[in-house]
Amino acid sequence: MSWAGYVMQPGSNFSSSKSEREFNTNGHAYLDLVRAIAASLVLLQHASQIFEWPRQVPTGGLGVVLFFLLSGFLIFQSGCRRIKRSPPYFIPFMIDRFARIFTVYIPALIFVAAVNACFGLSNHAQEGMATGPIVFLGNLFLLQDYPFFQAAANLLGGHAYHIRAYNTAEQFWTIPVEFWIYVWFGLVFFYGLIRERINRTAAILLFLISTPVVVWHAAGGGGNGLALVWFYGALASYIWISTLAKSSGDRRIGAFVFIMGIIFFVGRLGKVGFNFYDHGVIICLAIALFGGLSFVESMPPIPGLVRRICNLLAAYSYSLYLVHNTVLIIFRERLFNKGGAVDSLVAIGAAHFVAICFYLLFEQHYRAIGKLVKKHFLAESTVE
Repeated sequence: MSWAGYVMQPGSNFSSSKSEREFNTNGHAYLDLVRAIAASLVLLQHASQIFEWPRQVPTGGLGVVLFFLLSGFLIFQSGCRRIKRSPPYFIPFMIDRFARIFTVYIPALIFVAAVNACFGLSNHAQEGMATGPIVFLGNLFLLQDYPFFQAAANLLGGHAYHIRAYNTAEQFWTIPVEFWIYVWFGLVFFYGLIRERINRTAAILLFLISTPVVVWHAAGGGGNGLALVWFYGALASYIWISTLAKSSGDRRIGAFVFIMGIIFFVGRLGKVGFNFYDHGVIICLAIALFGGLSFVESMPPIPGLVRRICNLLAAYSYSLYLVHNTVLIIFRERLFNKGGAVDSLVAIGAAHFVAICFYLLFEQHYRAIGKLVKKHFLAESTVE
């Protein structure tokens, strides 16, 4: 039997209770906390660099890796849940993903471009094209660091053809990697495995656009293979659904996997240093991360206040990821020229404040945006 047939078969592991109910309240709180920590780790490294701390904090790579592991884990489960419904699958899947990313990404991009123009901030980008209308459009359509642009720059010499993330928003480089992986996964999963009928011309076009990104970021690219990191998370999701869902929920199993993952993680760091893009480190981190999820899910319910705090911190984590670097640079260049611990803490607090504003104004409405878009394409559905 083909893998697609296995997925669709009513008696398969994908119909298990854990797949149906997703996660319990403990699991949701745990995943929310990890999301919040990941965004904070990226912010912490950028703050240490921008404010020139005596010792820089090399945690940004760890935050990015956590984001991609969680994304692969959760999106794979989203795909498996979606095929239990009536088709179509791919279009609503992509509308959900589009709404989740772009509802706040577009305002954040406008904010970054406007702030860079108004404040005349210095160049904080890598070599290549990092400002101006062409770069703005390239970032808008998630084509920054696109492999063909990099190839053109290498073949023609120099970096003039290489569109980068928009100046102070250096962290924008990960957004197209994430989005084009979504597109590629959706095509392979729903069109390739589930055999859903999709407009062939559109499917081929999207496949041709997304595949270079996936291949490039599996072979290397920024982050040394983030596409592989995403698929590590997807593989963990498959194991979770097909194996852990059958278990009795004995917390000792989760605790054992979590502890062993931490031991492996620390041991690997001792070998390679704080290189969080090393794939040995990433695999050990994934073992600890998802072992911890299994352990937490088998524990007694976490107090409601703790769950609400975790949810609050996670709610605006994406907005924080998008705007923090620009806010930190504004404070460093226009308010706190000397830097220092107190100044950097004030700037970090300001980054959180701006991110919360972006969440309230834009990000929290992504489900409504998704539903609005679906009204023009599909029957009534929900955004995940």
